[in-house]
Amino acid sequence: MRSVVLAFFTTAVLAGCASTNPGVPDMQEDIPVPQGFSRAPDNEETKSYWEKQATFRLYRVSYDGKAKAGDTTTFYQQQMPKNGWTQETATPDARGGGAMLSFLKDSERCKIWTKQRPDDETTRVTVEIGYSK
Repeated sequence: MRSVVLAFFTTAVLAGCASTNPGVPDMQEDIPVPQGFSRAPDNEETKSYWEKQATFRLYRVSYDGKAKAGDTTTFYQQQMPKNGWTQETATPDARGGGAMLSFLKDSERCKIWTKQRPDDETTRVTVEIGYSK
């Protein structure tokens, strides 16, 4: 019996190492994704999660796309207000035109990181939504 429980636990842990968490939606209705960007596979850097509460969401997902980080940052600064978000902060990334942006909407805070990838052609965007109070 003990070996069966151990085998089940090991299988459950290893199943959590899949390339993309299937229970996490690829996008949220009020968070735009730049054209040509697609969801990045889950790993230690891009681990995704999703939980819906009565008044807020807990959400995290990453995308990769062919664009400059600065252009992607500008995209979010222009598009998020169109979806009801108010920009709170913008902190530039000293290494390549990316940034960490923070937006508020009702009881939620959305943080968006844009970061130029080492190939200098791809940008990674990470979107994280949580409770703002």
